[in-house]
This record gives sequence, structure tokens and C-alpha cells, in this order.
Amino acid sequence: MLGYQGRRPSLYELTEEMKRCISTAGLAVLPKSGHAINLEEPALFNELLEDFLHQVEAGRWGARDPRAAPASIWGPAGKP
Repeated sequence: MLGYQGRRPSLYELTEEMKRCISTAGLAVLPKSGHAINLEEPALFNELLEDFLHQVEAGRWGARDPRAAPASIWGPAGKP
């Protein structure tokens, strides 16, 4: 594992490429929940997923508003 991770590029090196590949990404924030959201909040998870899938099928899931893209991954103020 050490050898594998050492050869991997940093996530910060992939930022621009990821932004180009996932320009239609969305975000749902569920407070006080962990990584297993489908197990912790199954009804809400299923509702959000179903809504997403219906929007995609109907052609209503558009690209992100370019005004929402920060100038830096570090936030509006740039690198700390």
C-alpha cells in the first residue's frame, strides 16, 4: 500500500481535471451523518437519489452555475 500511495498523484494535482470531468456534480449536506448515509438515513438518501435520477432522466440536471465555482480549492481567499 505504501508503494501504491507514494506513486499516486495528490488530490490537489487532480483538482483542475476533476472540475472539468464533474461539471454537473451536485451536493447534498445531511447534518450529523457519517459516511454510511444510506444506512443512517435510508429514507432521506433514497429520496435524494430518486429525485436526482428523475431529474437526469428528464434532462433537467444541468451544469453547475459558473458563478458557484471558487477561484481556488482553498476558498475565496486562496491558499492559506
